[in-house]
Amino acid sequence: MNILKNINSSFVNWQMKKGHTFLLGKPYFMVLDTISFCNLECVCCPTGRKTNTRTKTIMSLNNISKILNYFGKYLKEIVLFNWGEPLLNENITDVIKEIKKYDIYLSLSSNLNVDLDEQKANELISSGLDHFICSIDGTSQETYEKYRKKGNFDKALNNLKLLIKAKKSLKLNTPFIEWQFLVFKHNEHEIQQAQKLAKDLGVDNLDLRAPWCPTEMVSTIDKYNNYVINNNNQTYKPVDKYCNWLWNAIVINANGSVSPCCSVENENEDFGNIFTTSFYKLWNNKNYREARKFNITRKKTNFSNRCTICKHIGTVNHRWK
Repeated sequence: MNILKNINSSFVNWQMKKGHTFLLGKPYFMVLDTISFCNLECVCCPTGRKTNTRTKTIMSLNNISKILNYFGKYLKEIVLFNWGEPLLNENITDVIKEIKKYDIYLSLSSNLNVDLDEQKANELISSGLDHFICSIDGTSQETYEKYRKKGNFDKALNNLKLLIKAKKSLKLNTPFIEWQFLVFKHNEHEIQQAQKLAKDLGVDNLDLRAPWCPTEMVSTIDKYNNYVINNNNQTYKPVDKYCNWLWNAIVINANGSVSPCCSVENENEDFGNIFTTSFYKLWNNKNYREARKFNITRKKTNFSNRCTICKHIGTVNHRWK
C-alpha cells in the first residue's frame, strides 16, 4: 500500500473516532457492483426475490474508469459484488485488470452458476484478482437449492474445480479461492461432508458463515446464528459501536447510485449518485451527516433516512479498520 493510502485511511479513522459528521478524507473501502441482476432467486436476497428497486443495468468500463481515476489512489480494497452476479458481466476480467492498476486488494464473489470453460477460468485466475469467493451452500442439490433457487449444485462445483485447476496449472499464488457455505438449519448436517469435500478439492479455505435470514431458517448451531431469538422474535447480536461504512466506505451500484452501506436494498433509499453529484457534495450532504450524527448519539430527530431507522448498526461492518 502506498503512503497516500495510509495517510488518508489514518485521517478518516481519526475523524470517525472523533465523531466528525463532515468529512474531508476519502473512503478507502469500496463496494463496486458492476451489475445489478442475477440468474438465481436466492431466498433472502432482494434481487432473487425481485423485491428491490435497483435499475437493471451493467456499469460501463468508461464509468468504472471514471470512478477509479478519482478514488483509486486512496482505496485499499474493492469488493466487486453486492446485489448482482459479477460473472454475468462479460467484461469482468477487464474490470479486474483496470482495478489492479491502482494497487487495490480485490475480492469477487460468485454463485458459479455460469458457463465457464478452461479458457475463461484461466482468464479469471490470471486477471490479478486477490480473493475469489465461491458461494455454494450445501453438498447436495437437495439442500443447495433450498436457498439457491434455480441453482445447479453440480454446475457450481464443477466450475469451482475448473478454477482450482487453473490456479494450479498456471502456478499462481492468487487468487485465494474460498468456498463460502452459508449455514442454515436445513444444511447444517452437511458441514462435516463440506469440510471433507473442501479438503479433497484443494480450496484455500472453507468459510462456514452465519447468514442473514428469517427465524425459521436460522441454524441451531449458535456460532452460525447472527441473532438473539426470544419467543420467535429476532434481534441482532451486537458487534461494533459505530457503523464504519458511513466514515470510511462507499457503496456504488451499477447505475452510479450510492448506498450508505452494503445492505440497503432499495434505490430510493440511497444518498445520491456519483455520476450526477460531485463527491464531497454527496459525501457531506444532509443524508450522510444526519446518519453519522445518529450513529454517534442514537437520538431521534424529525429527519429520517435509511440509517436513522436502522436496527443493526455495527453488525455488518467491513473488515478494513
